[in-house]
Amino acid sequence: MTDLYAVLPDGVDDLGRPSGGNVYDRRAIRGQEALGRRVVELPVPGAWPTPDADDLERLDASLATVPDGGVVVVDGLVASGAAAVLPRHASRLRVVVLLHMPIGPDRGEELVLESAAAVVTTSAWSRGRVRGWYGLSHVDVALPGVDPVDAAPPHRTAAGGTSFLCVAAVHPGKGHDLLFDA
Repeated sequence: MTDLYAVLPDGVDDLGRPSGGNVYDRRAIRGQEALGRRVVELPVPGAWPTPDADDLERLDASLATVPDGGVVVVDGLVASGAAAVLPRHASRLRVVVLLHMPIGPDRGEELVLESAAAVVTTSAWSRGRVRGWYGLSHVDVALPGVDPVDAAPPHRTAAGGTSFLCVAAVHPGKGHDLLFDA
């Protein structure tokens, strides 16, 4: 079985910056390792998805270490801002973009996703977005799993209302407006 190279934002394991995307990446890597595949992690520091020239140079140097024909899974946070680097490497590598949340419509993101051998999104919504924005056909969905827990009883406030807890980044695509309307 060939090695798998995983390009991750540096700090993916930083408990001070919890992220569902980081948990997803970690579980995907553990799943590949459980199947017997060796995973080589390539953490890249930077202000992803808005990298500067140094960030892109470090990504370019990391990808240059991967042998021709290597399979590289690139976290979408890195990939979406790497139009200056990824399409060039995609001509010699099998690049798979793991896209948690598309940033588009954006021409750079489009170039990256078009050049990838495959795009995997974490929801049907994200797949629909990138297909609609960019006309891509090579987009699959791998839904995140959850750890089973017992349901908690509803919490009522002193005024008799119900409380909601939303664990997500505050971002227009996360649907907080719908939660508030509900």
